[in-house]
Amino acid sequence: MRQWLYLCAVVLCLAAALCAQRRVDSLHTYHRVIAVVPLQGSGTSADPVRPKHAPAPQAGRPSPDGIIASLFN
Repeated sequence: MRQWLYLCAVVLCLAAALCAQRRVDSLHTYHRVIAVVPLQGSGTSADPVRPKHAPAPQAGRPSPDGIIASLFN
């Protein structure tokens, strides 16, 4: 009996967590692109190595209208 009570409590907590998530409008989601591109830059702090089409680092606050984040390995 105790196991059933524990199982019901866990299922109830998981169901409450799932119901708490709101759906995001598709206009407000980000797009992801996976691409193989050559690297550019000399490797100095003024000109770091980055993918060819990634923007150069900006001083100050970046604009949310362009590329807001990039990652390369």
